[in-house]
Amino acid sequence: RGLSLKKISLNALHEKNKWEFKLEGIADINGKEVDYYIDIKDEANKVEYVATLDAQSGGGISAKDVAGRSVPGLDEIKLDKITVTNDQLVADLEFLKTKGEIAAFHPQGFDKAVMAVTLDKLGFSELIPGTSGTPLDGVSIDNLTMMLVPESKSKNFNAEDKSIPKHIQDNILKVLNDAKKDSKALPNGINLFSELDFQASGDMKDLMSFIGMDSNLIVPLSGSISPNIFNTKASFKEKSSGTSLNVPMPKIKLPSMPGSFKFIAPEFHITDKSPSGKEELWTGILTGINGD
Repeated sequence: RGLSLKKISLNALHEKNKWEFKLEGIADINGKEVDYYIDIKDEANKVEYVATLDAQSGGGISAKDVAGRSVPGLDEIKLDKITVTNDQLVADLEFLKTKGEIAAFHPQGFDKAVMAVTLDKLGFSELIPGTSGTPLDGVSIDNLTMMLVPESKSKNFNAEDKSIPKHIQDNILKVLNDAKKDSKALPNGINLFSELDFQASGDMKDLMSFIGMDSNLIVPLSGSISPNIFNTKASFKEKSSGTSLNVPMPKIKLPSMPGSFKFIAPEFHITDKSPSGKEELWTGILTGINGD
């Protein structure tokens, strides 16, 4: 969906009692003309079509071309090694000088593609410039997945949807399960899933030690981030607006706290507003307290 063929040239080869077909020509991807090559494979009596799009044709193919909708900054992210198999597109990309992968797929009920951007490792201050000098400076975001979910009137999307490529789904479900999240719903916007490593952040290691948790612990992070996260020209306020990330902190122990008090569902939050309502990138722990 979003990809249609405009010009087709067919090459056929008969060898060892088997036919091999190749198609090439010009395709249209969400209104942009690109060159393509298609291998038609027949394996185990199953025919599979694998299309390769020429990443250099038409002035280059960007993430915006694949998305088929306007998301700030996607037009600046150029793709490479683009393949389309059945109803999925996968390509290499580079974001913030870090190499990664983008996958686009079409769940039932969605007119536009859902996209997932995966990166192995990124500094939090790289993702949201302006956090240098804050407790988040030095925090590493590992095994990062950002899921871009378009609006849909007929479908609520969730992490268990069968259209999600398995390796991406496995990463998302691991984060949600490690965080003991009951809901697997993925609202429209940009959803983030990753693991936080505090090792290079002295402030965060001190916080973890203060609340009685292992400062070497890798913790699951999930939530939503700004629609401007890919926009390199956006201001700090624009990049932090819409941020609502949280990390479960189930084992908080304060040595000076009376034993009759107990924390209820404590979470470490990274949000665009402080508890008092001030618009800023706020980090801290929110929890309920039960006293006997």
